[in-house]
Amino acid sequence: MPPIVSVIVPVYDSKQYLQECVQSVLAQSFVRFELLLIDDGSSDGSRAICEGMRKADARVRYLQKEHRGVAAARNAGIKAAKGTYLFFLDSDDVIHPQLLETLFQLLESHHLPMATEEFLHTPSTANLSQQWSSTSPADRDAYTLLPGQRALDCFISESPIKGLGGIGGQMIRRDMMQSVLFDTALSCGEDTKLIYQLLSKGAGMIVLGRKWYCYRTHAGQSSRLMSFRAWQSTYECQTYIRDRELEAGRVRNAVIREGMLLTSLAAWYAQSRRAHDAERIESLWQMVERERRWAYFSQVAFSARLSFYLARRFLPLYLLAHSLWLRIEKMVS
Repeated sequence: MPPIVSVIVPVYDSKQYLQECVQSVLAQSFVRFELLLIDDGSSDGSRAICEGMRKADARVRYLQKEHRGVAAARNAGIKAAKGTYLFFLDSDDVIHPQLLETLFQLLESHHLPMATEEFLHTPSTANLSQQWSSTSPADRDAYTLLPGQRALDCFISESPIKGLGGIGGQMIRRDMMQSVLFDTALSCGEDTKLIYQLLSKGAGMIVLGRKWYCYRTHAGQSSRLMSFRAWQSTYECQTYIRDRELEAGRVRNAVIREGMLLTSLAAWYAQSRRAHDAERIESLWQMVERERRWAYFSQVAFSARLSFYLARRFLPLYLLAHSLWLRIEKMVS
């Protein structure tokens, strides 16, 4: 029988975590799936693991590609997929053994095209396959329905449900992807742009209220200086969403997204100042000057505008305020 769900895993130098990731898929209670391992030109031995998995289990398919980035790898997986639904998983993460079955049943029963779940953030050194004993029991009744406009509004504001902008853990009906692919010109934010494109077309979503996607966090991840290309890509993604919302007449949504962009610019600017990187500082300042000329800039939340002012004029005060805010977020999450 043909697979119902195609699990797409882009692989790039993932030898350390790949086997644990794949095993979490093969251990699913839902058996009608295919697992597509898309090798994006790995050079660390990941290929041998993928080949071994393919030979050991007929549900595993292995596609080897030249290194073109995660967006191109996922696009290759979409084109090769045979399932009615696509599920996206990163090669260093793992999923709960009942996740595919639960998401599939929710989508079928509520006739919506997209579903996701909450994330369980764990350190890179953890054995993720042992995390489930400490999570909530299997309760499939804990979920939130976000039809149409409500899904888009939650995505735009990232409230009250966070994490809708990442592709990891998303199950999407394959026919929704016929005219939408990941933007290979972006090195960062390509998944956020794609999900926005789907939701802006009226797609509704289901969010499972269980932390059944184990997201591996790496040491120094939050403080690591992003490459300028990543900054540019994130900036282009956020301005794309803002401008499309404005064109659709949803001014409030555009203003909310602009505020989030300014907050990101402040954080990037502060990182660049701490690194004494004059070239990055100048480039970021040019981005901010463009934003200050935006027609609705004065409507952006004062806190977002203040954050950049502090980052530029009073860096120690900004860093203190930012640190306190992160602690508060962690306490309430």
